[in-house]
Amino acid sequence: MDNKSCENCKYFIKHYTIINGTQLRYLGSGHCRHEDLRYRKGAHKSSRKKPPCDLWEETEITGPVIRERLEKNIEDIKNRLDEIVLILNKK
Repeated sequence: MDNKSCENCKYFIKHYTIINGTQLRYLGSGHCRHEDLRYRKGAHKSSRKKPPCDLWEETEITGPVIRERLEKNIEDIKNRLDEIVLILNKK
């Protein structure tokens, strides 16, 4: 892949926000989850202007797989929030 950037690296986790309760929007930022960089200051930042680090690897995940994982994560979050609402309503 010629277009190497943090955003298309295997280790990059994109940050999203929920719009109108139904839509996900990529925020244009994220962080690296590579174990060698995870706790390094600034590892959470990426820049489209800078080349990626030497640990860059091509992602193996396709769009449908990413969407499926996101939907599962959102469902898990919803279930946890429902539990919190039940607890708060009991008080």
